[in-house]
Amino acid sequence: MRKKLLLGVSIFVILVMAVYNVAFADENEGIMLINDEIPVESESKIMPRTNEMPIEEDIMPISDEDNIVPISDEIPINENDMVSADEIKQELYLKAKNISDKNFYGFAKNITKDGEVINGNAFLCAETVELKNVTINGDVFITANRLKISKDASLNGNAFICAANVEFDGKVAREIFGAVKDIVFGENATVMYNANLVADHISVKGTFYRDINATVDNMEVKDNTVVIGNLNYVSDKEATVAKSAVITNTNFAKYEEEKKQLIDIIEDKVIDFARYFILVMLVFISTLKYLPTVIEKSKKNLSVSSFGVGILAIIVVPIILVVLLMLRVFSMAVFTMLTLFVLILMISNAITNIAIAKAISEKKQNLKLPIVVAIVTVINWLIYQIPILGGLIAFIWLTTGLGISIKNCFTKK
Repeated sequence: MRKKLLLGVSIFVILVMAVYNVAFADENEGIMLINDEIPVESESKIMPRTNEMPIEEDIMPISDEDNIVPISDEIPINENDMVSADEIKQELYLKAKNISDKNFYGFAKNITKDGEVINGNAFLCAETVELKNVTINGDVFITANRLKISKDASLNGNAFICAANVEFDGKVAREIFGAVKDIVFGENATVMYNANLVADHISVKGTFYRDINATVDNMEVKDNTVVIGNLNYVSDKEATVAKSAVITNTNFAKYEEEKKQLIDIIEDKVIDFARYFILVMLVFISTLKYLPTVIEKSKKNLSVSSFGVGILAIIVVPIILVVLLMLRVFSMAVFTMLTLFVLILMISNAITNIAIAKAISEKKQNLKLPIVVAIVTVINWLIYQIPILGGLIAFIWLTTGLGISIKNCFTKK
């Protein structure tokens, strides 16, 4: 249960951060330059070049007799040339197929990024995502069934990953946040900050400059693995650690299913019922006081067609919002619409209860509407507690309430 909760929270955080970044990002927001707080080797630091280089007066100009060939956009190669590794990296950067100074949004069946430099955040959603010779100077948000990050990939920001199968052999200059089924780190994998993972299986290899924090079923630490920080993990069993692996400290906590006492179960149920009952009654009182006509309209719109409208809304609305976000159309308005849609979903069950209670109170004149709403809410909550059937009824209630709310917006009387 704890692992499922952590997985759900991780996925929720990734989606919220992705929506927030997409909604409020501009062309320059979130851009991290190549050398912006990224630890690199002193001899391989890459500096951007321009076509005009300043010449100090005290420095003698370079002549052909010095046997030194200046770097240009096209590097001549012959036996007399002395080209350093820094110059080669710089040339590769400038010769990249595509250099973008904007955030990248990718939604497709398969996405492959190769020979590109993205000076911004990247949002990737696909069946298969493969990052080859690519540099992303910003945060990366990835949702995929299969993800492969090659050794030539440099992610100069945080990596947020939600995927089934991950092969990771590249470099991350910040942290990794992953909710995955299976992740395999290669020998070239480099993580400069923490790696935070929830997974069924983790195979660790490469270099980790800080901590590995994991909740996992099964984990192996392979040969030549270096963890300069701590290896902290919660699991049913201890990880298999190779003798040649270098780890500063290992903290293992055995996962044990929490066994609740009867009193704890009763307490949880009482709290759950109280929350549900208070929510329904608050929605009813607010509607009765400020929008009394909505109650009557909700009763009239209580039908099978409202259930159909709710199903359609659950499918269509998210698609429309995502398309508008991709097109960068009214980003603030889209974010407001998304918030409103989530709010309506939260009170949809209450709307259905109120509509049913209104229909019953009109047939039973001796029962006042507030009492009927309370009775319907109690019965409804008790039905929710039935395994399988309760979940099905809850979905029907929510979807119908959503459809009723949408119909109310387009009903004049």
